[in-house]
Parts: sequence; C-alpha cells; structure tokens
Amino acid sequence: MKIRRILSILTVASIMLAVVPAVKVEAFDATSYSYEVIPVLEGMNRYYFIKTNNPKPETFTFIDKDTKYYDGQYQLSRCTYSFADIIYEDADTLRVDGGYIFEGYDSDGGTLTLTINNNPNSYYSSWVETDITCEVPAAVDYIDYLINTYAVKDDFFENVTCIQAGLIEISRYSGSAVRGTLSKIPNLYWGVTARTHLDQLFYIFSPYTRTDTKRLFASYVYPYCCDSWGFPSIVATAAKRIEPTAEVAWDGYNHYLVNITYNGTTKSYGGQGSGEGQDISPDKIKKYFHFGGVNDTVKLADVRQLLVDYANVEMEDDIPSEGKLTWKQINDTAGNGSWAKVLGGYSYFYKNNSNDYYYANDWGVGYSIYWSGSLGYASNSWVDGRYVNYNEVYEPGAKLEDHTDANVILYNATVPELTFDRSYKFNSDTGRYEYSYCNIKVTYGLKTVKLNYDDTNGYWTTSLGNDQYWDDIIEKGLLDSSYLDCVRYTLEDLKAMGVDRNTDIEPECGYIYDQTVEPGTTFGTFSGTTSEVRGDILLINKKGGTQSIKLSSVKPEMIEAMSDDIDTLSH
Repeated sequence: MKIRRILSILTVASIMLAVVPAVKVEAFDATSYSYEVIPVLEGMNRYYFIKTNNPKPETFTFIDKDTKYYDGQYQLSRCTYSFADIIYEDADTLRVDGGYIFEGYDSDGGTLTLTINNNPNSYYSSWVETDITCEVPAAVDYIDYLINTYAVKDDFFENVTCIQAGLIEISRYSGSAVRGTLSKIPNLYWGVTARTHLDQLFYIFSPYTRTDTKRLFASYVYPYCCDSWGFPSIVATAAKRIEPTAEVAWDGYNHYLVNITYNGTTKSYGGQGSGEGQDISPDKIKKYFHFGGVNDTVKLADVRQLLVDYANVEMEDDIPSEGKLTWKQINDTAGNGSWAKVLGGYSYFYKNNSNDYYYANDWGVGYSIYWSGSLGYASNSWVDGRYVNYNEVYEPGAKLEDHTDANVILYNATVPELTFDRSYKFNSDTGRYEYSYCNIKVTYGLKTVKLNYDDTNGYWTTSLGNDQYWDDIIEKGLLDSSYLDCVRYTLEDLKAMGVDRNTDIEPECGYIYDQTVEPGTTFGTFSGTTSEVRGDILLINKKGGTQSIKLSSVKPEMIEAMSDDIDTLSH
C-alpha cells in the first residue's frame, strides 16, 4: 500500500509539472539601435570607438567584408579589459562615453557591416549579417603607415633603411602602466639569471611582484612600442611587404638584428625603441581618454608624447632595499673565482682586477672581462675542466674537440707579465715613426687570466694588458724569444691540462643565486689544495678553482712563493 501511494503522489506531481506554462523570453533586437564607427588613432586601424545606445555590447559587432589586410571578411573584436586612463560609464560592460571600444587591426576602413547576435548566451546563438552599414574613413595598419611615410626612395634597401630610421625616431621601447600592489613572493629570494640571448648579459631579479597592475590605453593604442624583438620584426615585415621576394633571416648572434637578402645582396637591420616606460601611481595619469564627442580621434604624435611624459615621471622606488642583491656583493663573494648556481644553470665568476676599486653598471656584470670591468665571467670558455657556453652557463658533455675556438680561463695562473715605457721614435732609414721601448720588465704573479684563441695561428695567448707587444719587443732584440712559449698555449697544452676533464661532472661547490635560498649561500664543500702534473702543466686544485702553471715558465725565484700554495705535489 505504501509503495502504491508513493507512486500515486509521483504521478500527480508529474501531471502538475506538465501543465506549467513555459515562460516566453523576448528576443533582443540589436538592429533597433543606432551605430557609428569612429577610428581612435587618426588614419590607423588599431582601435575603433563604436558609438551606440545598445546596452548589450555582446550582441553586435561590425565586419569588414573587403579589406586588404585579411583573407576573407574581418570581424572587429570588442575590447574586454579595462584601462586605468578611461573612465567608464559601466564597469561591468566596459561602456565608455556613449559606446564601446573595439579592436580593428585588420580593417582598412570603408564600408563596415553590422553583424548581430540577438541571443549571445543561448546554445543556438549565431552571428547574423544585417543590411545596416557604417562608412568609416580609410585606415592603414602600422606597417603600411611606415611604408607610406618613409619609403619614398626608388631603391629597395634605401627604403628599408628609411623605414628603420623613421621607426627609430617614433618608437618607444615600452609603454607604461599604473602601479599595482607590491608584495614579496613567499620562499623566493634575490637572484641572478643567465641571459636568454647570446648578446645579452646577466640580470639581477628581485623576489617582489605586483598585483592588480592597471593597463594604460595610451600604451595599447600606440603601435610602436617595440623591444629588441619587436623592432626588427616590424622592419622585416615592412621589407617583405615592399618586396615579397626578399628573404629575411634572424641574425645568428645579435637577437635584435634581421638579415634581409634581395638580388644577392644581404644587409642587417634592427634595433629597439628608445625610452622605457614605467609603473606610475594613479595620480600621475596625465590624460583620460573620452569618447562620444568631437575629440574621439587622437594623433599618433600626441600619444607618443604622452608616453614620453609617463616615462619621465619621477616615481620613488618602493622595492625594499634591505637584503637587495648587488653586483658588488657578488664580486666580493663569488668573485674570488667560483661557480655560481644561477637561474638557467651554473655560471663562473671571478675578479677581473686585483685592486680595491670596483666598477659595475646597473644592468649587468659591470663591463666584465671584455670591457675591463671589475667582475669577470666565463663565456664560450673552458674553466675548471668544464665548458661554459655563449649563454654563460656550464654545458654538460662538451668536448674539447667540439669547442677548440673557445677561450680558456686559468684561475690564479702563473704567467709572465710584461711592463715597459713606450714612445714614438723617428726612423731616418724608413722615413717613418716607430715605437721605441725602454725600462722593459717581466714579472710573475698569481692572477686569473684568460687565454684568447688566435684563429690565425691556431694557439691560445694570454690576455694581459701589454701582451700584444711581445712580438714587437722580441723582434727588436730587446727580450729573449723563449718568453713567447710562456704566454702561448698549444692544443697539446690544453689537452695536457685536461680542459674538459670535468665535462660530465656538475660543479662540486660554489655559491647559490637562483632565488631558492639567500643569495651567496654556499653549496658543496670547498676542499683543500691538491696538485698534479700533466705534461708541461702543473695543476693546483684549490678553493674556488684550478690554478694552472706552465712549467716552462717557472723561474727559480718563483719556487719559494709557489711553495706556500702547494700542500701536496704528486707526479
């Protein structure tokens, strides 16, 4: 009986549900509203302001049925994120003064057709083309603007050169934004990252980040904010549009260059915009964009000047300085000649001079070994039995025969160092001025030195300040030629040194700068001193690295000084 009663109740309920009338939903008619399409940037297709009284922006858009920038009909896309320098009527729908902002990167203006979607949230919704059109001024994209403005020559390469020059004049490296809330990422520390491009240096990274950073419309509407990737890309695209048969290839070493080939001739182009933007506070906004009036369209030059103004705003650095990592700290710690665990792998740092003066600029490792800065680093170099590649990180498995053109860094090597006084002297026999040398001295000391590869002669030579004058002084009979054997290393010497002996062994000890722990924390154990002889090379393994001494360069007066550095000598 209970089962029958329950079934009866369910049956009655089902009947009651069946007779409930459906609620009729009125379809939204987007064609009943007025529309006007206005370019935001004068003469260009980057953004459009669509002036309309339609309260539902998701129900309409416009299509360009015949544009040279798109294969087929192009549909304008509604901008769905907000900007700090636009005051919105409705923050939810992003309605501005009387309409909405749309992106139109591939439109060329002319006749645009209204396309509607009256039921955008329905499963069966679809876009339907109407017979309503708007006439829009002709517009070009940012590439054609450069071509029309600067490519006024008859020669292809002259036009590309003019485009590059024009882009240099008007481009910015980056735009600006409104500063968000600063916070420290938990369990993250200051650190160093190896470069991602072959022609860049290291960077110091902070553990701080910003949330709720606001976009500036000024930075988005301006089409020429281009970094060292974007700049050459723009030039290359313009070149291909001028001459489709031209060939474009990225430069193998300089990431900011492209090589353009046409009719058998190749030339390099590239660079980057000038002037980097910054995060500003809301009170530093200089212009709010307004729409729906007579000043809806802005000029390119005015927006660029606005970005220049933002970049020049004086903003106090709010990143805490306490615990901040500096290159001076790295120089004083790892600079003694040590491996460093950085973001990207293991790098090798060492001091590039022996005095107390220190110099490094803010964006890299000083001027490094290449430009006489205080802190040196390994790059395309063998050091401590391992190969450090062009990205400045240890490359496991590298072999000497695969990198015979690489330099060699010797930690505290004992090599002769040449000093002298030099002057010009007129040679009456030749009728020319020639160098004259006096007070010539050769001294020995322990120092970190780089052996540069000489691809002409096939040997490696030391890179001390006056090394380039050895040949001249010896040729003039002012010094014994045996010294050359002390400053030049052959491939056999390198093999005897075992420059790739640790190629598959990660560095056993060093300092950590990969943001996982406090910067400068050590890893592994710094061992005591041991040594061994390999052919004519004495290797002294000591704290921080391996000291290499070419035995043919050892003079009697050096033995006593060396004995203090050698704990164990094995043959």
